[in-house]
Amino acid sequence: MNNDSKNYKFSIDILRVLAGLAVVTIHVAAPFVFYPPFFQSPTFWFSNILDSLSRIAVPLFILISGYLLLDPKKSYTLSSFFRKRILRIVFPLITWSVVYFFWTILFIHGHFYLNSILPAIILSKIYYHLYFLYLILGLYMLIPLFIVYFKYASQTNKRYLVMISFLFSISMSFTKGFIIRTLDPFQTIFTFFIPYIPYFLAGGYLRGLKEPKIKPLFLKLAFLIAAFLTVMLNYWYMLYTGFTKTLIIVSSNYSYFLDYFSPNVVIMSLILFILAARSKKLESIKNTRLIIPVRQLSAATFGIYLVHPLILDFLDRFTFLDLARIPRPVWIFLAIKICITFILSFAAIIALKKLPFIKDLIG
Repeated sequence: MNNDSKNYKFSIDILRVLAGLAVVTIHVAAPFVFYPPFFQSPTFWFSNILDSLSRIAVPLFILISGYLLLDPKKSYTLSSFFRKRILRIVFPLITWSVVYFFWTILFIHGHFYLNSILPAIILSKIYYHLYFLYLILGLYMLIPLFIVYFKYASQTNKRYLVMISFLFSISMSFTKGFIIRTLDPFQTIFTFFIPYIPYFLAGGYLRGLKEPKIKPLFLKLAFLIAAFLTVMLNYWYMLYTGFTKTLIIVSSNYSYFLDYFSPNVVIMSLILFILAARSKKLESIKNTRLIIPVRQLSAATFGIYLVHPLILDFLDRFTFLDLARIPRPVWIFLAIKICITFILSFAAIIALKKLPFIKDLIG
């Protein structure tokens, strides 16, 4: 796509870069949030703020995909769709699963039992971030059906479907958070995508929506309130589930109010997307020199997502930036760790894109 294309939206590139940075921030900050010795300390609150505000990451990625791909004016043949969309996810999925499989054996656990390989694949336990590729693949499989729906359904009908699907995902999240904490109905490679359908549909719905009647000032205020509540309610939930400086009852660092389907995160994600996607100020920036680095970062976000755990593992293993050795004041070095991880991941992607056949594996 050319920069002067009338269909190009600079704000979407900004959102994609923000989502990529937010993913890195979550994976750096979350361990500090759930590290008992830091609980209730200034380090905890700094990490909690970063982690909470960054929970818009994956929702933004899905909203962007829905916004760009669920265009009723587009038409796909199944063969071209499979070639352009599905294979572009399948090849990186297979390649990076193999990379992280051997990375885990050689540098993390030191072993891997043959009878655990298939369960690890089905549950996406090869590495913690690879679930996103299965998620995207599942949503992409539904695009031909959704395109037909968006072409013929009324805005009222679309709005109803978005609301009902959000209600489903939010209800399931609430059930896990407060009723059946062991509930994980969608934690397989075949079902990861299901709860994310409302974000995908919302992206397509917002594309065809006229200028909202709600004033931007009100939306900004609502975002700030939702962000504040995310920070405070996460702290409350940790207390509610029995987290202390010496005892961890929270399972797998799970906190309901950091879940992508808690109402506070849903509100933050939707509002931020609406404000940015409709911002005339952001669109005006594309006529400046900033467009070049933003476009480069945006094009690299998929690759950054794929490689940044390797960079994090390297930093934790060979530097003093891991949980146990990080110097004081922790918050400064935590911020440095986020910046280093993002910059090195970006540099790695730029370098990898120059290698033959690698380009297609990193987006």
